[in-house]
Amino acid sequence: MTPFHYLHAINTIPQIGSKALRKLLDYFDTPKEIWTASPAMLRASGLTDKQLQAFIDKRPSIDIQAEWKKLTASGITLITQEDIDYPTLLKEIHDPPFLLYKRGAFDWNSKPLITIVGSRNCSAYGERVTEVFASELSAAGIGVASGLAFGIDNAAHKGTLAASGNTVAVLGNSLDDASIAPKSQLPLAHSILNQGGALLSEYPPVTCATPYTFPARNRILAGMSQGVLVVEAAQKSGSLITARFALEFNREVFAVPGSIFSEASIGPHILLRSGAKIATCLQDILEELGPLTKAVPHSSPAPKALSLDEETVFSLLSSEPLHIDKILKTTTLETSQVQSALVFLEVKGLIKNMGGMHYIRL
Repeated sequence: MTPFHYLHAINTIPQIGSKALRKLLDYFDTPKEIWTASPAMLRASGLTDKQLQAFIDKRPSIDIQAEWKKLTASGITLITQEDIDYPTLLKEIHDPPFLLYKRGAFDWNSKPLITIVGSRNCSAYGERVTEVFASELSAAGIGVASGLAFGIDNAAHKGTLAASGNTVAVLGNSLDDASIAPKSQLPLAHSILNQGGALLSEYPPVTCATPYTFPARNRILAGMSQGVLVVEAAQKSGSLITARFALEFNREVFAVPGSIFSEASIGPHILLRSGAKIATCLQDILEELGPLTKAVPHSSPAPKALSLDEETVFSLLSSEPLHIDKILKTTTLETSQVQSALVFLEVKGLIKNMGGMHYIRL
């Protein structure tokens, strides 16, 4: 068996986190020696009573080969801080995880990376802003990281995929299909993998998320990126934790301004008052990060081959949601003509129904 087999087996023991594993690796010469060590030797390495007891209790029941097969069956690989695949920037933080689990082909060291985070209960404005930023970052040759949650995370991943970009989802649980949560995000996780992206976690298979795993996940998101973009966030949210980690790690923090009447804008506005950089367009990010890419995307050209009705309706739409009733009041078109034009414009990928018959231009 290889050292990786033993490292993974040790990492499945409760109470043996990243700090305890480092103590063991500093004391013993090889992972195999850790696994076969006596209780006295384990105590001498610096394990606490709880950690020592967990090791002694769990070790006899662990089948090293069987645990390794769980990884390979799920397409998960194990990387250590010494491997070339380990995120280079993550090594710079004060407490990087020694072990990471990776699923997918994305090489995060091959291009700049920006983390996008925000509220799970985002507004239509927040969702649209996120999709635009993710799409334009991708077109500029920048990878996008987020946490595979609902809301802003979801929009960040989907916006990147829509632009044929690469995205990495960092999880607060393990990477096997059975453990990915929420379950409704599993198709998105597969889309990320199928398009050359990756899933990343420090937790072994069959590990569920807890309130303690998300802040640990957030430190990875902040640590492996050149900067963090916060779109919408409440006053007390995990997104602000990610931003604080980014500041601690000397990363750039960007915030998108929002409505002063929206609670979702409180978090970004707090960050802006604290010195975060305002982000209203891609250029705001590129100017702070420097020449990360050779090309910046240009605005999309005006659509071609539209019917007269489609052109009329399309000309009224913008990035702000517009209700069909206002479209009808603004034009001389019949209701059926407007409805038909909206359907064909959406099929052509030029507009989007944001819900409640509100439409925006893409």
